[in-house]
Amino acid sequence: MSNRLDQVREEEETPKRAEYVRGKLEELGIEIDYDDGLEIRFQFKGNTIKLWPYSGWFSGKGLKDGRGIEKLLGQLK
Repeated sequence: MSNRLDQVREEEETPKRAEYVRGKLEELGIEIDYDDGLEIRFQFKGNTIKLWPYSGWFSGKGLKDGRGIEKLLGQLK
């Protein structure tokens, strides 16, 4: 049994959310170091930031950890 409630929705939404955040990071001039479709990593102020597009969780030194792609983008600006 999976610990995700709606795997079909996750499979549909993850690529859309990842594409959205890739575009936004590119607009900010941020280069993505790693992207396997489920996790995106990039550098910010010399630190690695990890983002999970489906849930919107992000974490990394130099940022206040949180949830929400728009909150992440706000901290990066």
